Amino acid sequence: MSEQQRDWWMEKPWRQIQMNLRQIDMVDINARQIVRDLQAFKANVFMINTAGIIASYPTDLPFHFQ
Repeated sequence: MSEQQRDWWMEKPWRQIQMNLRQIDMVDINARQIVRDLQAFKANVFMINTAGIIASYPTDLPFHFQ
């Protein structure tokens, strides 16, 4: 692999899509549709967070899980 191929992220802009999935979202996820959407958005980075977003610090907010 050439130096240019290894370091593409240094020379080209990132089009990153981040998906935050709750545990229940996996029941009926349509992976093929997600891939089609990523292609339509011309994404070159895809990040998936699973189990939702939780707090890593003390919180008293309702539904803000730790």
